[in-house]
Amino acid sequence: MKNTLPPLDLKYVFVADATVPQLFAQAAASFPDKIALRSEDGEVTYSVLLDYAIALASSLRDSGVASGSLVGLATTRSCSAVGAILAVLLAGGAYVPLDIEGSPQDLIRKQITESNLSVVVVDDTASCKASAWDGCRTLRVPSIFNILPNRPKEPLSDISRAEDPAYVMFTSGSTGSPKGVIVPHRAVVRLVAAQRYLNFSPGETFLLHSPLSFDASTLELWGSLLHGGSLAIAPARAIGVTEYRDILKTYEVTTLWMTAAIFHLIADYAPETFHSLRQLIVGGDVILPGAVQKIQRTSPHLQIVNGYGPTENCTFTACYRIPKQLDGVTSLPIGRPIDHTSTYVLDENLQPVPDGETGELVTGGSGVALGYLKMPLETAAKFVPDPFSQTPAARMYRTGDRVRRDASGLIHFLGRFDKEVKIAGRRIDLTELEALVSRVPGVRACAALALSASSDQKELALAVEMDSASHSELHLRRELSQQLPASLLPTHIVLMDRLPVNANGKLDRPAIQTALQNRIDSNKTPAKAAGPQATLDTVLRMWQELLGRDSISPDDNFFDVNGSSLLLIRLHALLNQRYSRRLTVLDMFEATTARKMSRLLDARISEESISATRAS
Repeated sequence: MKNTLPPLDLKYVFVADATVPQLFAQAAASFPDKIALRSEDGEVTYSVLLDYAIALASSLRDSGVASGSLVGLATTRSCSAVGAILAVLLAGGAYVPLDIEGSPQDLIRKQITESNLSVVVVDDTASCKASAWDGCRTLRVPSIFNILPNRPKEPLSDISRAEDPAYVMFTSGSTGSPKGVIVPHRAVVRLVAAQRYLNFSPGETFLLHSPLSFDASTLELWGSLLHGGSLAIAPARAIGVTEYRDILKTYEVTTLWMTAAIFHLIADYAPETFHSLRQLIVGGDVILPGAVQKIQRTSPHLQIVNGYGPTENCTFTACYRIPKQLDGVTSLPIGRPIDHTSTYVLDENLQPVPDGETGELVTGGSGVALGYLKMPLETAAKFVPDPFSQTPAARMYRTGDRVRRDASGLIHFLGRFDKEVKIAGRRIDLTELEALVSRVPGVRACAALALSASSDQKELALAVEMDSASHSELHLRRELSQQLPASLLPTHIVLMDRLPVNANGKLDRPAIQTALQNRIDSNKTPAKAAGPQATLDTVLRMWQELLGRDSISPDDNFFDVNGSSLLLIRLHALLNQRYSRRLTVLDMFEATTARKMSRLLDARISEESISATRAS
């Protein structure tokens, strides 16, 4: 590969026209024998990773991938998958990560059509959704630990430019019309080069535990690999709250990104988890100061950062390095814009508002995406000319977030102007979701709302009015499961004979929200456990509390009654707190009924009792 840039220290220097492959090549040249990747399968050095990616890039070019090509990525987390991503970029293409685990096949097929993909890179885990890319050429990723594919005799020439797409990531997938955000190389470089919100250096080890289809993976990948650092790759499965501590210690992770939802769970159930870290960046939703204080008490050395940003501005727009003393603090700001980023607080006419007043957060600079894939009207509405920039033809992105900036320059997040909400770090457009649900046969009216499940969690709820012939929650769930990712299915669906309306004949949303919240809260009354069924009753009560349901059979499958991976991880934490860490997350995924869970718990308790008796 031809390297046209002089050696540089990305900690201090920002090169506006650099590309990801150029900077990785520099890191590989500086640290050829250093461990770049670590996983359960083994370790990979920088030189091996570069050789592997160049060989795979050559195969991609033989398959027709050229400058500007979009290449599907149907893989789970692995060292080989990281090599495949780098290979796509080396070949001049942009990768399109497909959520093969969490999205239904129809949604994947739609994203492939929208992206006009002709080549899809796959691994052994992708066979379950293989029909989604029928008609595409597939390139199976060889294991990076086996015999490497032949490296071309001549190095690949670098054909990418800073303005070329590096990846296309789909956002707002709950609406039925996912938007593919086109992110260029310059935005990725800006995210990790010459930044101060985190320490990026060869001495840092990041953990890749985000799905590759989630934009946080951009920080995890390139925050480490463009600086000569190490990237530890978490197992390609759901990770339990209590498992993070062991993973972080095993791989000697120093820097971690985490969603606010998981952060709050760990603060409640395992606050000592982060003790081995140096820096932790949390985002995706509002962070509770109380949770931060719990972590700070167990890890006073840890620098915690509140990170804010949409996919359309490459992962982070503003960050706040949280001070160690938070006495009397009731909310945390999202901070100031990161380097090479502009933030404006504007009114509806895109004019600045005075500090202290509410406005829309609009962001500019090198991190702004190129727009939405094949959606010119939506692109024109959200990506608008930046009149405040000195760069010709610069654009800024309208986030739709309500904020205010205080006199010190700190930005405070206040909510959304529209009906888009964030739940577990995922954005959901309630208006478009309602339109999608309304198209389901038998639905007469519906209202989508974000309800408070606890002080730090929100859950998606649907109030639905259906005709008598289709009056079935199961029918509705089956229909929605064919169109929505599992992680974005509503937690609560409440069928109502008639949705309340106000004097104007419109849906009375406050009344609907109150009714739903009361219904859900009333279902959380603890049941008393007694006799030989004590364990089963306890497990069922926890299911009821988490799922907001008062009618659950011991033989219901957790995912059939609207459980999600995130809720299963939360249930795992609750059960292990109650029963002293007797179950693993893998146990939870295998024993997915309350009866099986309770029997497995009783068996583990019995085994420990027998072992203790023998030992004595």
